[in-house]
Amino acid sequence: MPPHEQRAFLELYLVDPLDALHWASLPAWKRPIRKGDKDDIQIWKFFTIERLNMELVAREAPPSWSMASQGAQLKQIYGVLSYLTPVGLQRLCLVMSTFGAMLQNKQDVGEVVKKPWETRA
Repeated sequence: MPPHEQRAFLELYLVDPLDALHWASLPAWKRPIRKGDKDDIQIWKFFTIERLNMELVAREAPPSWSMASQGAQLKQIYGVLSYLTPVGLQRLCLVMSTFGAMLQNKQDVGEVVKKPWETRA
């Protein structure tokens, strides 16, 4: 485990060893949403919508995307956001910015389809 992660791991381990091991098994961007609470579920929905958009745009020949379809997606995205608590919104920002930084730095983001609370250590 990298030195910069050891303190966080120890703090978690002293409270709940199984949670700490689960935390350590996840890529950094999944760690804030590892428990699967109500906010985590909404954050995962937002992440999934955003990830699919990113994959669509990253294609060599992306398909055209009608404004009506984009409008329908905006309803989904902001519907998800409306259910987040203030703490959940902060976690969403942490998840998305960490995921973005890992992509930018060409780091392994791990499994992007499986929910982190479904992969207990």
